[in-house]
Amino acid sequence: MAPRGEQLSLLPTEGDRHAMVPQDEIETVYIEPYGFPHKRIGDAAFPPFIEATNILNLPRNLRLQKDDVLISIPAGLMGDIQVMELLINLCEHQLPVERDDPLRPCAFKDQLIERNGSGVSSSKSNCYFTLLPPWLLPEEWWSSDDHGKIVVMTSDPRYLLMRQPHFWRFVSAQCLVEAAPASMCDGACYIQSYLESSAQLGGEELQKLAFWAKQEALQPDRVKLFFIEDFINEPEMAIKHLSGFLGMPPPDEVQAKVTQRMTLQKAGGLFWKMDGSSGELEHLELGVRQFEEFLAELPMAVQDIWNEKVSLLPSLPQPRLSWLTLSLQQHNLAALPRWWIAHSARLCKPCSYHPRGACKSGEFCSYCHHESHRIELRRDSKRERMRKRRQRERNRISRTPSPDGLSS
Repeated sequence: MAPRGEQLSLLPTEGDRHAMVPQDEIETVYIEPYGFPHKRIGDAAFPPFIEATNILNLPRNLRLQKDDVLISIPAGLMGDIQVMELLINLCEHQLPVERDDPLRPCAFKDQLIERNGSGVSSSKSNCYFTLLPPWLLPEEWWSSDDHGKIVVMTSDPRYLLMRQPHFWRFVSAQCLVEAAPASMCDGACYIQSYLESSAQLGGEELQKLAFWAKQEALQPDRVKLFFIEDFINEPEMAIKHLSGFLGMPPPDEVQAKVTQRMTLQKAGGLFWKMDGSSGELEHLELGVRQFEEFLAELPMAVQDIWNEKVSLLPSLPQPRLSWLTLSLQQHNLAALPRWWIAHSARLCKPCSYHPRGACKSGEFCSYCHHESHRIELRRDSKRERMRKRRQRERNRISRTPSPDGLSS
């Protein structure tokens, strides 16, 4: 394996893909440093039930059609995601099935591309998902118009990292993988192992986020980032945003049904099964705070690794990511104003008072305060004001009616 700090090529050729792992180590199962069984390709670790050969042969075996949708999901979310079926329903434009409880992620294992070695080909729109980093996917999937769209689900990377140990427990319990040993890393131990290891679950989170953000900036009609916080806060608005990206014109029955189901399901959790003691957004914020607490307990050399990763995040034309990067650098929460979700979905209504500094609702205003809506307020010069005043006077005189008997 490459030592920590050595950057692997983000876009390996087919020959390079196979060179990432020696032939006699392709299906090797590792335990250290995390304390759970996993396989590796380059800098990406993944569950042991996935055949590494399938991943290496993706360009040869799998082809996404023009109308297909690929959902990139951080592995940390997969352990207890509750809306997988609804996302697939929307992407495949199918009415959701009425259920008392949402299906577990294992029910969709045939749509996990790294597990499917027989190829993806169909005559209708299909939805697939992956836990792999983009540099292990065929480049033509996002660089060519013939390969459908890519929906990138994401969140604060600190929260995603705190979810990863739960994912491995889920793999062990739900997918019949050899149980992880009792010494499995958790908390500060897991964060340290993650930062010091040369292979991270699903690839390094900050690097994935930066990569997909660049692709979104280059090809906004083919790649789009969606933050789970938006679905938690405003399910209807987030679904409209996703539907618009997929090219589904409203009103649409599938969109309406998925919105209804997701809104009803919100109380029980969308990306984490809630027990009713708190809200899902509070759970997410707690995960971020716990990450910062655990990070502060680690040796300074380990903290420096994280800070260096954050400092390397590129400056991107995505205001949401600029906000998040600032939060990561300052080690605090990225609390967004209420109007941000609608603005990201391009469904916002500008606030009339904000440009004049007269909005009293501040960050709680339901109307958009984004700077792109700001109107330059400039007072006319004295000469211009006098000219307009004379013009108004002339107009008033010209409209004065003639006295009785004098009109022609």
